[in-house]
Amino acid sequence: MEIELPRYLNGKVKNDTSYYESKLKEDPDDANALHKIGILYYLEKKYDEAIKVFKKEIELDPFGCDVAYINLANAVDDKGDTDKALEYLDKAQRINPRNGDIYSNRAWIFKNRRGQIDEAIENCTLSIKYSLNPIKVALEYGRRGDLWKKKGDDEKAIADYTKAMEIDPQSASVYNDLGYFYYEKEDYEQAVAYYDKGIEIDSHYKYTYKNRGKVYYAKKEYDRAIAEQTKAIEIDPKYTEAYNNRGNSYYAKEEYDRAIQDYDTVIEIDPQYKDAYNNRGLALREKGAYDKAIAYHTKAIEIDPKYTYAYRCLATTFEEIGSFDKAIEAASKAVEIDPKDSSFYNSLGYAQYLKGDYDLAIENCNRAVELSPTYANAYESLASAWYAKGEYEKSVGYYTNAIKYDPTNALFYNNRGRAYEKVGKLFEACMDWKKGAELGGDSYYYERAVSKGYYKQLNLVNLI
Repeated sequence: MEIELPRYLNGKVKNDTSYYESKLKEDPDDANALHKIGILYYLEKKYDEAIKVFKKEIELDPFGCDVAYINLANAVDDKGDTDKALEYLDKAQRINPRNGDIYSNRAWIFKNRRGQIDEAIENCTLSIKYSLNPIKVALEYGRRGDLWKKKGDDEKAIADYTKAMEIDPQSASVYNDLGYFYYEKEDYEQAVAYYDKGIEIDSHYKYTYKNRGKVYYAKKEYDRAIAEQTKAIEIDPKYTEAYNNRGNSYYAKEEYDRAIQDYDTVIEIDPQYKDAYNNRGLALREKGAYDKAIAYHTKAIEIDPKYTYAYRCLATTFEEIGSFDKAIEAASKAVEIDPKDSSFYNSLGYAQYLKGDYDLAIENCNRAVELSPTYANAYESLASAWYAKGEYEKSVGYYTNAIKYDPTNALFYNNRGRAYEKVGKLFEACMDWKKGAELGGDSYYYERAVSKGYYKQLNLVNLI
């Protein structure tokens, strides 16, 4: 059986390590066998063995080993040594500066490891210039389109995607890229149209199913999302992202055991997949297993000490068990790592509100609003803090802002109704409680108002 190679390792290899091992026993300097077994070791994540083999290739042919240096760069990069990977790519470039794969790999590293988008674009452009295979050139145009999109230059992104389609009109990858472009713009109809076209071209391209599933997840069509991720998994039974995404859909459906099962599969395949640990923690929290949830959030942070979302999730779990100081510590860490993310200030402010530190809560939630003026949850946190301080008019104002930016949130209406009641605006309170009940929220306040005769008193019998 032959397998396709990932991430710029062009070609195919026989998926049988023992075959190449026997070849090397016959001739330890068999360059082809060394090359192929090195790639297999790499694919099996046996990076030390792969590195040893690639270095042996270089020893055998120090003046024609640009491909070995590229493969060596991939292996050391996946072990976490990006600087060494770039060093090896530089050596490959000195040997053969017209090898487009050098620039492809360098672009990948600059984008995914360094976040240096301009450098990634520069190297993608060189890959386009030097790649001889038209299909590879089309792929690079698609990748450069992704980079332009990341820079916010939609015009150049679309131009590159279009060029890729012109070169290779049967490329499922390009349609997948365009689908994702529109997915990120929340134009879900257009995104699905491109994904549909990609699947029509190649019904075995797992990424398109996975990404179409993400569209359905965003639209809250969770059963359809599950079906798409399942199809991706059928194509690749070790596709960790698809399992994680399917787990998220089960989680959204409150099928926590099934979600946990998918997260466990991810962890079994890739024990360093931080999102699976954190998501498993979220599911465990919903099941009331708080200690286990904390352990999984913590494990995710151990894998990536700068994993800010895990700190925020950890803070919320601590809040639910009343450990407010620990919640504040976790949220503060997220703010320290990324002081430009409004959600972390809101998380910190909310934990301080729960502890009773209302002034600090207001300070941090105001910072959240400064960073994101349309952030409804931050306004809700401010409203809660001012309500707790007895400043009910201010509370009404902040709840009104929260409703402005999230007009279908039943909790906001119910809570604003409570604040209206405190300042004697019973009519407004009753209208809010009715709205909250209509939106599917807790009907306690509405039912209480009915039982107390508020609606009859205000001639609102038609709302009962």
